[in-house]
This record gives sequence, C-alpha cells and structure tokens, in this order.
Amino acid sequence: MSSLLHPSQQLQRIVALDGALVGFAEPIVRKALNRLDAGEGTVLAETVAGKALPDEVVTHIAARADGVPLFVEELTRVVVESGLLRDEGDRYALDRSIPSFAIPPSLHASLLARLDRLGPTAKEIAQIGAAIGRDFSYELLAVVAQRPDL
Repeated sequence: MSSLLHPSQQLQRIVALDGALVGFAEPIVRKALNRLDAGEGTVLAETVAGKALPDEVVTHIAARADGVPLFVEELTRVVVESGLLRDEGDRYALDRSIPSFAIPPSLHASLLARLDRLGPTAKEIAQIGAAIGRDFSYELLAVVAQRPDL
C-alpha cells in the first residue's frame, strides 16, 4: 500500500500555520518568502544535512541556490547523497574539491535527476500529472495513466 494519501484524505490532515494547528477547512494565509541571506542559507543547508557542512560546500550551494529555500534544500540533499562527503560524526568533511557537475545548475535539473532516480513508474506518473496541469484529482490521474493501482 502506498504511503501517499488520497487527495480526499489530504484535506483531513492537520497542518501547522503560524504556530497554530488548523485543518485545511480553515482559511489558509499566504505569506511571501524573501530570499535567504548567506547565514540563513547555511542554517537551512545544515539543518537539511543534519550536521555541519564544509565551507566550500555551503559556498557552492549558496551560489547555485541564489537564496531560494527549496533549491537550498534540494541541492543540500543532492550533495549529501552524492558520496562526496565523509561523515565525521558531528560534521561532514570534503576529501576533494567539488566537481562542477556534482551540484546541478538549476532546480529543474536537480528535480529531474531526482525523478530519474525514483524509477520509470514515478517519472511516468509525474509526466502525466505535468501534462494534465497544476490541479487534478487522484481519480483523473488514475484514469489518464490507465493505472487503477495508483
């Protein structure tokens, strides 16, 4: 059984907004997010990594991510999963300089690489969802994908 929730079940989930627990039935407040400064980007990257990162890694991530939080998170995951870092307990260390290809040049490239690693079924479903548009129901996706097992 998939760990993904059916859209109708997602509406029942509880989410945290502004420190208060509310259901999706409540109004949702949109907040504009500014780009992260260097210090905030470092904190986010090290939070995602779970420990301190080498300065060179943080510098590369910051340069590519341009303060976009989602990109900082994604690039940090890419670097941690790449095998370039050595786990030294409370921090990561870098044995050699980071090859230019190790950090994807864009969020798009990074997400495509992650999708490729998930396998052909996940990639196919994502492509079908992208062709349908931003909003679609679970039922529509299952019919269009011709996969009742979704």
